[in-house]
Amino acid sequence: MGLRTKITNTYKKSGLALVEAVVAVSILLIIFVGVISAYNYYLYLSINNIPLVKAAYLAEEGVEAVKIFRDLSWNDNVATLGNGTGYHLIFNAGSYEATTTVLMIDGQYSRMLYLEEVRRNADKDISDSGDVDDNIRKVTIAVSWQDGRGTTTKKISTYVTNLFKN
Repeated sequence: MGLRTKITNTYKKSGLALVEAVVAVSILLIIFVGVISAYNYYLYLSINNIPLVKAAYLAEEGVEAVKIFRDLSWNDNVATLGNGTGYHLIFNAGSYEATTTVLMIDGQYSRMLYLEEVRRNADKDISDSGDVDDNIRKVTIAVSWQDGRGTTTKKISTYVTNLFKN
């Protein structure tokens, strides 16, 4: 009787080791699949983020172009641009130009410059009503591009003043 009990316990221990091995492999497989899925998701996000980063840089470059316009001559370069009119910015012959001709950047991005007049209230604060301040303009740069879902647009707005009174 002692021999039979010993043989039965040996078989039970062997079967338990097999179940433990299957459970351990299953847990490792779930972890491995989770890591691979997370990696694929992060890769997807990083690839889809490239156009957004490019658009942000193009918008910032547009703001800098308007500051160059201001620095060279407010009266010739900024004051002459119409309010609410969309202008494309082009880098030509070593300087920027504002044009209404449609221009694509890298065949994918459209960058538009919009200027708005700025009004000041009686306390000289910027407001929706009051006197127009000819020495300041609100600048909005909009960069648009096509992606899988349609057209995406990134906008940056700032104020530019006639800093050098030129």
